[in-house]
Amino acid sequence: MSVATLTSDKLLKVTVANIDGDRVNLVFSDNQSVTVSKKFLPDKVAEGDEVFVDLLTQDQLNQSKSAIAKEVLQEILKEGSEKGKKE
Repeated sequence: MSVATLTSDKLLKVTVANIDGDRVNLVFSDNQSVTVSKKFLPDKVAEGDEVFVDLLTQDQLNQSKSAIAKEVLQEILKEGSEKGKKE
């Protein structure tokens, strides 16, 4: 099954510079940094790891969710029709 993703074509690579409790400092390639809550990062992230940030408009997010829902529904309907043929 080919599933659409909730990503744009403009991912930002950032480095996990520092983890202080539930706060994580992320550094971009141009040395700008931002501090975010650790809950927004993948599990088991560690200092020095590279992670990716994706920025989407509300419209892009809605379109991606709609595309995923359509693909999942098509897969379910396909599996249902294949089971019906076997019975």
